[in-house]
Amino acid sequence: MAKAANGPLGTLNGKLHNLVFYVLNGQHVCRTIGDPGKPSINQLANRQEMSVTMRLVKSIREFISVSFDLEAQGTVKNAHNLATSYIKKKAL
Repeated sequence: MAKAANGPLGTLNGKLHNLVFYVLNGQHVCRTIGDPGKPSINQLANRQEMSVTMRLVKSIREFISVSFDLEAQGTVKNAHNLATSYIKKKAL
């Protein structure tokens, strides 16, 4: 159930049919919920890449929070997301 904070014309928070409303880093976000299907070969490969990446990210968590925090300031991204993207693109 979605809730409107400031009456019927206010911002929504929660789920409404196939839409999800939430606040991410101070911005109001709306996304749709997709229908699950059989994963493709590319999706399975991406899942394996993410699994390897996340094992590495988990082991260097403190380093990531120090080294990527400055780059994340002023954006809608956080240090964890930036590090994951960098590692997946450059290390794999």
